[in-house]
Amino acid sequence: MTTGTAITIRHSDDIPIKYLGMKYEMKRPYDSALRLMRASKPNLESAKCLLEVASNAGDHRATYALATWYLHGKSPVVSIDKKKAANLLKTSADAGNVDASFDYGVSLEKGAGVRKNEKAALVYYLRAALGGDAAAMEAVGRMYYFGIGVAKDRKVAWVWLDRHRKLASGKSRRKRDALDQPAEPEPGKTKNRRLG
Repeated sequence: MTTGTAITIRHSDDIPIKYLGMKYEMKRPYDSALRLMRASKPNLESAKCLLEVASNAGDHRATYALATWYLHGKSPVVSIDKKKAANLLKTSADAGNVDASFDYGVSLEKGAGVRKNEKAALVYYLRAALGGDAAAMEAVGRMYYFGIGVAKDRKVAWVWLDRHRKLASGKSRRKRDALDQPAEPEPGKTKNRRLG
């Protein structure tokens, strides 16, 4: 990274993009954005620009990072915009991002930024659960247990809740093991991960 009068971002096809007084080589814009966010004095404006470039180039990690910024806000650079967050989450989830699949499922289940759709939420939770996400396994189990977006099926619910229990630790494990018997999962629990 070198300083200059404007940021010059070189996209993979060597198209320069100028922004904010610094120069970056764009072989890894997502990684550059992470370095900027983790610096002792984070440069969030430049990081956002790099994330947008990476997202537009198809990097679903950058798309997910931007989605979390819009979901939770990243003052002073990004204000909360649930609709934009949901659109970015869907894009990243459809590209195979497990975390985005879970968070988009939450958005669908709660109707945050999108029309509420519990059946579609279950589909995205299942994608994340099959990708190894413990919280998604719990969500799938909860939906089957209570019949949310799907017919009630306690046997299927316990398969997913047991998988969750084996992967989870702390609060989730204590919740089920405390009574030494199956406990009902809590509706609406999410993890809302953040980047940066």
